Amino acid sequence: MEVQNQVVILEGIVPTPSERAHVHEATWQVRGVMDVSNRLSVWSDDMAGPR
Repeated sequence: MEVQNQVVILEGIVPTPSERAHVHEATWQVRGVMDVSNRLSVWSDDMAGPR
């Protein structure tokens, strides 16, 4: 997570789409947040790479 001029930038990997949405909504509840850039990715087995 990064904050620039009251804009929160969310980055990383979360396990489910609902977790991604929850983090996005929770971020909006923080006082002073003017915008949220949600760059979170949802984990998939493709991210594990070759085995």
